[in-house]
Amino acid sequence: MAKDLIAKFNEQTGGEFGYIKLTEVEVALREKTVTLNLIYPESKTAEVLKHRERIVGGLKRTLALNAAVEVKLTVSHFDADFFRSRLMRFLEKYPSVTATVPPQSIVVNDGENKSVAISMPPHIYDYCLQNKFADELKSFVSLNYCDDIAVSISVENPDGPDGGEDDPSPLSDADADKPRFVFDDGDGGRFISVKDVDALIGAPIYEKAIYIEDAKSPRERMVVCGKLDRVTELTRKLKDGEKKIDKYYKLTIEDFTGSIECLYFPNKYTVEKAALLKQGKEVIVRGALEPDSRRRDSFVYFLRDISYCTLPSDFKLNRMRRAVEDKYRVVEPQKYKVTAQASLFDGGASAAPLKQLADKSFCVFDIETTGLKPEDSEIIEIAAVKITDGKFDETFHSLVDPGVPVPERITELTGICDRDVIGKPKIDDVLTDFYKFSDGCTLVAQHIQFDYSFLALKGKALNIYFDNEKMDTEYLARKYYPNWRNYKLDTICEKLGVELKRHHRAFDDAFATAEIFLKIMRNVDDNA
Repeated sequence: MAKDLIAKFNEQTGGEFGYIKLTEVEVALREKTVTLNLIYPESKTAEVLKHRERIVGGLKRTLALNAAVEVKLTVSHFDADFFRSRLMRFLEKYPSVTATVPPQSIVVNDGENKSVAISMPPHIYDYCLQNKFADELKSFVSLNYCDDIAVSISVENPDGPDGGEDDPSPLSDADADKPRFVFDDGDGGRFISVKDVDALIGAPIYEKAIYIEDAKSPRERMVVCGKLDRVTELTRKLKDGEKKIDKYYKLTIEDFTGSIECLYFPNKYTVEKAALLKQGKEVIVRGALEPDSRRRDSFVYFLRDISYCTLPSDFKLNRMRRAVEDKYRVVEPQKYKVTAQASLFDGGASAAPLKQLADKSFCVFDIETTGLKPEDSEIIEIAAVKITDGKFDETFHSLVDPGVPVPERITELTGICDRDVIGKPKIDDVLTDFYKFSDGCTLVAQHIQFDYSFLALKGKALNIYFDNEKMDTEYLARKYYPNWRNYKLDTICEKLGVELKRHHRAFDDAFATAEIFLKIMRNVDDNA
């Protein structure tokens, strides 16, 4: 659309304003408005100001829409610092690159010969070549700047500092502390290919879908796929004289990386088909991702086309994942003492291992936080018990400095106050150690959805992904003891005869949850 619009505009104006570039078209469907964002060279400022009305009028006539059209003209000025920050936002579309390419590997020259050069590890360089990253980067620069800017990507230091293999650069202490990464290489880059496409509404969708977690900026045309988690039929109040369908649908679609809320407004031809959308259906959808006018930094995904499909059963995330480190940083696990185990748990050290737990490891954990939502709360304590072959093996525990004051209500609930956490290890180091501690284990927690949501969000910022299998003691208790009044931790402890010393302290809650887990598993084992 951008190229066609500018080409027609230049044709109508005889190429007089051929230096103007269209960088973005914003479409607001509900407001029926279109915004054209254009740039021009700094040297042409006086000319643009002189002919602004001609330029704006010519663009509107060229576009020829029955909608309000706004034209924004901005001078293109290449500044190294501003360009670098803008480039980092562009690179967010490539998590594999941002995870391994630090800012110092990006060299920007804003002198007479303007250029940008990015150096990267060999495997990331190969990934970029396969996914035409250089072309995307050149397109980004060309669309957003009028200057002639040279773009290059290269392999970082392939043969040592002097270009020879005999003189490798020694690792400094700082380099030794840097995290290592593992590239999880899925097929086809950061896209999802579906099968068995069957159009429900609009044209069938044969394009690849992007990851939902990559939907971070407005797009005129965006394709995602996933499973319908929630489908809600709503009604809107029609304006006077309006004869449109009053029904509309709010959908939540989940893929392998996250979820996204969507809106679909049917017309008289599609309203019956829209009613067929049901929870659990696998779909691929196409539409526009627009800024939400009511919520800052949020988006609304308006759907145009919806097809049924079959999601890949062997999907593998394409991402850069932090490798498990060789040694612990700040939290050294402690070996569990057998004598204490004998006094605390049924059968003690001499108990025969449960069949259900033989040859398996479980990490039973609990966390305390400054609030209920991981996106605006912090972890202040984390504790865990590792169970190997049905017996307590190691323990893990640390308070965490959240970097923010502990709310008074949290202090009243947990007993943890500011003086307890100030100066304690930061979450980056603690979570790195917990990642190592829980490696190869099934994660177990009471109402695991809450605790895991914090692990997932805080870990993702470090490229740590807790892909472990998960078990929930609340779910297990509901399944095997269906007639209890509720399934809170203290209630389950009371019913199973488990001592809970200090509720809402991670260390005590983790131990109690671990004992609950073993008792439920023994019940399952005895009745298998």
